[in-house]
Amino acid sequence: MLTATASIPPGETRTYGQVASLAGNHKAARATGRALGANPIPVVLPCHRVVAADGSLDRKQLLLDHERETASMKLLFDQNLSPALKKELRHLFPGSLHINDVGLRDADDRKIWECARSSGFVIASTDSDFHKLSREDGHPPKVVWIRPGNLKPQEIVRMLREQHHDLLAFHKNEVGLFELR
Repeated sequence: MLTATASIPPGETRTYGQVASLAGNHKAARATGRALGANPIPVVLPCHRVVAADGSLDRKQLLLDHERETASMKLLFDQNLSPALKKELRHLFPGSLHINDVGLRDADDRKIWECARSSGFVIASTDSDFHKLSREDGHPPKVVWIRPGNLKPQEIVRMLREQHHDLLAFHKNEVGLFELR
């Protein structure tokens, strides 16, 4: 149940029943509520993202609004990009990871897609397959398609820095694909 709660993306909510189901016991909504009500680490474990079945938010609304306004864009760099990018860009894109960090080094594109979707990442890739998945499946996750390919890591860092403002606007809009040129 704690893992299910921790996986809720910032600014989003799930009901106690949904969290109980994700944890493997769809009948444990009240037990989930009691456990989260006794949460000793609310900053780490976001219990404010779990709401009643009727969707009422009461005092949780303020925290959710704050998360939605300040949610940063987390990139998931694919295997074609250097793992060093996450360190170079950590201040602009906090929480970004490389697929090696999440155990997906040799995973197929669909597994990477699902990981990004479930964890609130935006995929950063030079691979046109993610462009295709974006067109077929929609978003989330969103995709930053880095074009042209075969750029040095320093060039990619420069491009992401230069277009940081545009990328943040993309992150908040309804478009699923950003072509970085």
